[in-house]
Amino acid sequence: MVIKKMISLRNKLINSKMNVYNEENEIIEVEFSFNNGVTNGEIEKVEKQLKKVFPNSFKNFLKYSNGCKLFNYEELDGFKVLEVNEIIKANNYLKNTLEEDWDEDLLVFCKYIGEDNYISFKYNHNTNDYNVVDCFTEELPEYWNKIAKDFDEFMSKLIDSEGRKYWLLDSI
Repeated sequence: MVIKKMISLRNKLINSKMNVYNEENEIIEVEFSFNNGVTNGEIEKVEKQLKKVFPNSFKNFLKYSNGCKLFNYEELDGFKVLEVNEIIKANNYLKNTLEEDWDEDLLVFCKYIGEDNYISFKYNHNTNDYNVVDCFTEELPEYWNKIAKDFDEFMSKLIDSEGRKYWLLDSI
């Protein structure tokens, strides 16, 4: 599902750019960049290093695009879905930064452009799948909020909201 939505988004772009409204309802020009996909073997190598299994929808996304920048506004705002080699670095960085407060059920996959905040999958032991959480690094992981039930919902809402942090808009 998310791949179709990404293809539709790419078809709307003009020279990898799009005009959108920001949180202040001003029109801004944002950029997009997509990488070539990776193989199952490359994904499995990272999963083995992290001792985690990626959600299937995320694996399918990585085969389509090994990371991307979405709604990138002058490297000050937007989202960077991490490349497989960056996923290892980001997870190690947060694990080392947070030390004993780190939650082993987290798997970082996306970074806010221009900030030191991330978006992660969080393993849900009750349903045996992953939710998506906002990793606001000024708080401990135990306070990080669920923002989508899965990767498809997260990407769909992000695209539909034209790159706005929809989970923050809902709480206002």
